[in-house]
Amino acid sequence: MSSLPSGIWPKFARESIYGRRGIIKINSLWLPSGLVLLGNARTLVSRPLFRLTLLAAAVLCWSFASTLANDLSERAADRAAGKTRWIGLLPEPGARWVPAVFAAGGLVVLIVAEAPPGTMAAYAAAIILGLAYSLRPFRMKERGALGLAAYALSCAVANVLIPWTCFGGSPCVVPVLGSAVFLDKWVNLHFHQIVDFEEDRGQGMTTYAVRVGLDKARRSLRLFTVLASLSLAAAAGYAAWILPRIRVPLLITVVTILCLSLFHTILSGRRPGRETDLSRELPWTYLGLTLGIFRAVPLILFWELTRRAASLGTALAVIAVLLAADWILSYRYRYE
Repeated sequence: MSSLPSGIWPKFARESIYGRRGIIKINSLWLPSGLVLLGNARTLVSRPLFRLTLLAAAVLCWSFASTLANDLSERAADRAAGKTRWIGLLPEPGARWVPAVFAAGGLVVLIVAEAPPGTMAAYAAAIILGLAYSLRPFRMKERGALGLAAYALSCAVANVLIPWTCFGGSPCVVPVLGSAVFLDKWVNLHFHQIVDFEEDRGQGMTTYAVRVGLDKARRSLRLFTVLASLSLAAAAGYAAWILPRIRVPLLITVVTILCLSLFHTILSGRRPGRETDLSRELPWTYLGLTLGIFRAVPLILFWELTRRAASLGTALAVIAVLLAADWILSYRYRYE
């Protein structure tokens, strides 16, 4: 412990615990998990809190493994740009083992959870896609649109296919929620490539945005925000269709957040200096839908789940804290 570089623990906490790149990245899991659990009553009588906790831990291991592998692959570029990630402070070759430890840790967690073979396969696929995005010889990040697709598919497999294979339920969940997560993550990464355009180009990094140019990247981003918005609306409609009991609160929640998103966009436009990269590059409709459906609807789902299985009240409390943190960080957005 004494051999670790000074200052590493505060950076670790900020990046991997309470920052935007930390634990809150798991929040995309709650919507699919909630719908899968509500769609399969048998899972609610078999230690649902225990299984959900282990499942979330495995998905978090996937997230950390993928993120840290990317940080390691760009250590030199980050240093040249004046950025330092906590894993970049670790000496070689030990640093290279950290993503592997997290990847293996997720597999161990699934074994403890007695996850079925399909879940193990889905986890392996998510890990392979996540690492292939960053690491050579694949390095999908620098292969144009293939990089966007690999990242988004890794997220869809981790957040949708893993809970579906673990808990079971209707096969409709996979295309409906899988497309919503896939397109949402595509937009998220596409947006960040535009924000990082000058830095990436200066480092000689051939991301999709750098390959096609800023104007074309912005035009294609607008197209994908439309596709993502339609997919998110379809996910909300699916939830309302299979769960009549929550239709009214779901509709009220989504419409309210859309109105707040519109109000915030109008207010930012009237106050110079209040605009962020988010409000400049992404339409209020998409921002409202992604916040409402991924960051608010899960509370409704888990409230209903708690009514059916009281033990999931603990999950509801933890999820509420994580979603609240996500909302705060989104409002005070600053790209890290």
